[in-house]
Amino acid sequence: TFYSITGMVQNYETISTTVLAADQPYRRLPQIHIDAISPGSLYDTRLGFTGEYNNFNRPGSVDGQRLDLQPYLRYARDDINWFSTSQLDFRYTGYQLSNTTPGLASRPSRALPEFSASGGLRFDRLTDGGSLQTLEPQVGYLYVPYRDQDALPVFDSGEADFDSTQLFSRNRFYGGDRIADANQAIFDLTSRLMNPSTGIVWLSGSIGEIYRFSAPRVTLPGEPVPNGGTTD
Repeated sequence: TFYSITGMVQNYETISTTVLAADQPYRRLPQIHIDAISPGSLYDTRLGFTGEYNNFNRPGSVDGQRLDLQPYLRYARDDINWFSTSQLDFRYTGYQLSNTTPGLASRPSRALPEFSASGGLRFDRLTDGGSLQTLEPQVGYLYVPYRDQDALPVFDSGEADFDSTQLFSRNRFYGGDRIADANQAIFDLTSRLMNPSTGIVWLSGSIGEIYRFSAPRVTLPGEPVPNGGTTD
C-alpha cells in the first residue's frame, strides 16, 4: 500500500487588535492526516483511505477533537483520446467537544455515502500556424444524500468561491465540518492552444456549469442555500 502521514501544529496571530477572541481562527494542536491507496488495480479499480484527526482550540469558544474517516473505491481509466473515473466513498466524522452550550450534544457525528463519476473526450488538430489545438468536452455526475448537520460545529469550514475549478469538486465547502448534499450533473468544455514540440500551453479557455436536479439543503450558519437548476 502506498501511504503518507503528515502532521501539523498551527497557531495564528491576528494583526488587528479589534478582532474578538471568538472571531479568531482555531488553533490545531495538532493535526494528523493519512492518505493510503492500494499499489495495484483490479480492472482499473483501487481501494483507498483518507483519514484526519484534529484537535481544535480557541479560548472562550466551543472546541474539541474531530476524527474524519473516508474509505473509498476508485475507478480510473485514462487513454489517449478519452478518460473515465468514478469513486464511491463512505464518510464518517465524529466529534468530542467541550465548552458546548447546555443541552447540545458533546459527541455529535455524521455518516454518509458519496458517489461521483466523470468522463471526457480529447480532440486535437494542427492549426495553420503549426500550433496544436485541443477540444476537450467533459461531463460528470455527483450524488451525496442529505444529512442534517446543524448540530456540528464550524471549526475550519467555509464555502469556496464558484469558479471553473469548483465544477467537478465533490463538496462545495472546504474543511471537514460540512458536506454538501448534491444531486447534480456537470458539463464542461475546454480548449487549449499549445506548442506540439514542448507541450507549453499558450492559451487555455473553459466554459461549464452545474445543473442541480434538486436544491441543496446543507449550509453554514447565516449563509444562503443555492437554488436548484443551472448555475452561472
